[in-house]
Amino acid sequence: MKKPSGQIFEHFRVQDKDKALRKLNKFIAAGKDKLHLLVDFDRTLTIGRDKTGKDTSSWEILARHLSPKALIKQRKLYDKYRPLELSGKMTHEEAETWAHQELNIFVENGIDLTEIEKDFQRKTDIRSHAKELLNFSKNFGIPTVILSAGIKEVIDLWSKTFQTYPTLVLANKLVTNRNGRIINWNRNIIHHLNKKEHGHKELNQIRTQRPNTILIGDALEDAEMAEGDENVLRIRIYNPREDEKITLEEFARKTFERYDLIIENGTLKPVLKILEMIQ
Repeated sequence: MKKPSGQIFEHFRVQDKDKALRKLNKFIAAGKDKLHLLVDFDRTLTIGRDKTGKDTSSWEILARHLSPKALIKQRKLYDKYRPLELSGKMTHEEAETWAHQELNIFVENGIDLTEIEKDFQRKTDIRSHAKELLNFSKNFGIPTVILSAGIKEVIDLWSKTFQTYPTLVLANKLVTNRNGRIINWNRNIIHHLNKKEHGHKELNQIRTQRPNTILIGDALEDAEMAEGDENVLRIRIYNPREDEKITLEEFARKTFERYDLIIENGTLKPVLKILEMIQ
């Protein structure tokens, strides 16, 4: 097979083209049977905005079903912890505490997942060519793993809504009663600082059999989802939140400390082109 030229990266921003090409050539030589995708969910497979243009995530979809009093409580948590997250000063303990406290609000309010499903379609989105990317991977036997600090039940509902099914979803799992109301959660919290392949048995097994990884995320920390360098092609999507005051140039400078490629135009079609070369 003819080796790809740098033109394969024409729809990415790339700093070290030689390094990215070296990884891609290695993946092509090994073939699709040695490859898997490791993908973030919120703001990666989604664009992070609902159909009205409002910022949203799998957590916020649940929060919109809280009572006004509970929303005030939830907002206070956000105002306390979000600045720490933005500044990069948040500790693992603080990230876990934030998640536990917010989940406790959902339990206290007995949020009904069946009600969320009824109006889900108007509150969510899908990134351009995300469905095509996941379906291509499925059709050619390339495992796709979603590793997310979001809510598994919301991700599963998203997959059902858009009729695209990943191989494995690793995210925060809720416990509901027979009526679909949230009564608890799995205590093994996944947050943005511990979102890594290490410790997830099913993912570790996939990585052992398929050591080459295409990693896709939107946050700087998402680069750490997979270990290693030469066997991991890291792709970051430029999709800052409203409160992230950062220029594209500053975003790129920080990104290339950890990632190989940047998608600036919001579509996953360039990743699909890479997969087409490997299959």
